Amino acid sequence: ENESQSVLPTEDTQDVETMRRKLALLQKHAGINDEDLEWKLAETSTNDPYGLAVRERERCEERYDRLMWNQSKLEAIIRFTDDRRVIDALDAMATAAEHAFQQRHTKKVDHVKKK
Repeated sequence: ENESQSVLPTEDTQDVETMRRKLALLQKHAGINDEDLEWKLAETSTNDPYGLAVRERERCEERYDRLMWNQSKLEAIIRFTDDRRVIDALDAMATAAEHAFQQRHTKKVDHVKKK
C-alpha cells in the first residue's frame, strides 16, 4: 500500500507533464522567462509589493556593484599591459626566474654526475 502512495499514478504524471508544456507555451507566447515569471508570482502572492520591489532593487544594485568592481579590476590590468615599464619589469622577472631555474637544474645534474 505504501508503494502505491509514493509513486504518482500515470494519469497524474501525464497531467503534470501537460501542465508543464502549457506553462512553457504560455511563457513563450507572452515572452516571459522563468525569472520574470517568478517575479510576477511573488508580486501577486505578497501583501507587500513595495517591500518586494525594494528587495529586488537592492539585489540588483549589489549585482551592479560587483560588476563595476570586476570591471575596475580588469581595467587596471589593461592599464598595466599598456605600461612599458610594467612589461619591462615582468620581462626582467621572467628572465631572472629562467636563469635561476637553469642554475638549479645545472647543480642537480652536476651532483648526479659526481655520484
